[in-house]
Formats: sequence, C-alpha cells, structure tokens
Amino acid sequence: MNDEPIQINSEGEIDIEDIMRQIREHIARRQAQTAGWMPSPPHDGRLGREVYDELYQANATFDKTYVSPYLTPTHVPLVGGLWQRLRQVAHNLVIFYVNRLAAAQVGFNHHVVRVLNELVRLLDQDDTAARLTRLEEEVAALRAELKK
Repeated sequence: MNDEPIQINSEGEIDIEDIMRQIREHIARRQAQTAGWMPSPPHDGRLGREVYDELYQANATFDKTYVSPYLTPTHVPLVGGLWQRLRQVAHNLVIFYVNRLAAAQVGFNHHVVRVLNELVRLLDQDDTAARLTRLEEEVAALRAELKK
C-alpha cells in the first residue's frame, strides 16, 4: 500500500472495508507492531469478520504487558515517610518479578500470534470448497452421461 489519498470508485462510493484494510496496513507498517504476516480479510468472507478483527487486535497488543509502579501517598504523621519508602521498596521488588513474568508471557504471546497468523493464512489459501464444487459438477456431468 502506498500513502496516496483514498480513491473513490466511478460510482462515487467508498469501500469502507478497503479503507479499514488500508488504515490497518499503514498503522502496522508505521509502528511495526505486528508479529510477522498479519492477515487482511478476503472479500469472499471465508472466515468471519470477527476472526480478522480479533487477530488484528492480538497482533497489535501481544507485547503490551508492562506493569508500572503506582503507590498512593500516605498521610500518616511522623512515620508516613518511612512507611512510604518501605512500601516503595517492596512494591518495586514485586514489580520487578511481575515484569519478568510478563516478559515470558510476551514471548509466549508472540509465538501464539504467529501460529494463529499462519493458520489463518493457510485457511485463506485453502481451495477445498472450490475443488469440492468442481468435483460435484464432474460427478453430475458423469451421471448425466451414464443416463444417456
């Protein structure tokens, strides 16, 4: 896809799904947020639109798991500052281990999203339905010849 303006067809209509596909491709290319190939919905709708939308969301968010420290201030007189520092140290220790676990989860998510992308790509390329239709037509033609 290039960065040209969206074109309106000869009837003056705008294809919303094509525009959304172009926007998604542009975002993925500009921000490099995808895990490899990211499917775009084919026009024949072999899989439901929801599958492609959810897969797009999975590609865009599989690596978003960072947990940041957040402490509410305490208003305890005299020992409030000491208590706040103790909470800060303990909280940072917990966050350290949570973020390590989250990093492992991101790695797992990356592999799962890549496998899902490949499965959807293979399903999109599958021509079983077309082959089945051709075979049914051949059987019907052969039956018609046998009846003659």
